[in-house]
Amino acid sequence: MKKKIIKFPQVFLAILILLLIASIGLPCAAVQAAADDPKCWGAFVGIGAFDEYGAWEGVWDEDAEELYNEISPTWGVSHTQLIKNDEATKAGVLASLDWLANSAGPNDTVLFYISTFGSYTSGIMWVYDTVYSNASTFISAAELGNAIDRIDAGEITVILQMNNAGAYESDLEGDNRVIITSSDIGEPAWYSIPMGHSYFGKFVIDAFKNFNDADENHDFELTAEEVYAYATPLTTDENSDQHPQINDQYSGGLPILAKFACATIAPTSGSTLITLDGVDYTSSIAPRLWVPRIPHTLEVPEVINVDSGTRFAFTGWNDGVSSASRVVTHGSLQ
Repeated sequence: MKKKIIKFPQVFLAILILLLIASIGLPCAAVQAAADDPKCWGAFVGIGAFDEYGAWEGVWDEDAEELYNEISPTWGVSHTQLIKNDEATKAGVLASLDWLANSAGPNDTVLFYISTFGSYTSGIMWVYDTVYSNASTFISAAELGNAIDRIDAGEITVILQMNNAGAYESDLEGDNRVIITSSDIGEPAWYSIPMGHSYFGKFVIDAFKNFNDADENHDFELTAEEVYAYATPLTTDENSDQHPQINDQYSGGLPILAKFACATIAPTSGSTLITLDGVDYTSSIAPRLWVPRIPHTLEVPEVINVDSGTRFAFTGWNDGVSSASRVVTHGSLQ
């Protein structure tokens, strides 16, 4: 945004710049959406202990919890669930999928993430109450696929972190879905005790922590595809016999988080410089993460009086928009 400075008795020009600071930290505050706005719903499942077999290194539950902690502050705790270990029975996991199905509408985004142990060869997923000799205690690819099919959301991302995760791909694929698996059919999904995570799970988490690096096209939206692109080479570098897979049937990139930030270097003497969603700011607006596709109203005054002889007059935004009031969903403005 540019401003003209008029100082009396002489007239000269100066520029007021609203500058995006993309590299500084991003406080995550959930946005209160209107009733008809797109919403995001997420279920995060981590199973690092089993009723029949006890604790199993304790890394897979940490995968889910840390990813939940990265996303839930933005999506909202009422729109996200974390279930771990003894809560993640077969009934508990299927109930979380039912909750997604009952909550999400056609205009919404859903993420289902699970990190657990899986069979190398038979395409079955272990849950807390799994008994190896009883096949009915596993969650099969068909059962998981049927549960995902009941979710009537416009955008669905499924991320599976387990051995042989690729065996689930064909049962989960569908229109407007991105299916990401930590390994191909018959491959292991390695983990690190010192790291406290599975390798793929850790690098998925890092994609959200390092938004700027993972946002490959720098459009201020982090998509499921970009998360996969960030985590995959790091995983393969650590374990050459593990190859994450993606089945992408979503047109374009499926956004999971959006980012917006701006700052000012202009002196305002306490005057309102920017109004965002009805909140007045007299200095820089801290960069923030948003739910994708939610509209936000951004306004600036036509004129700001700095003192008795100086004022700033609005002339336009750096992208050519001339209105002092506009709607934004993400991105950079000057």
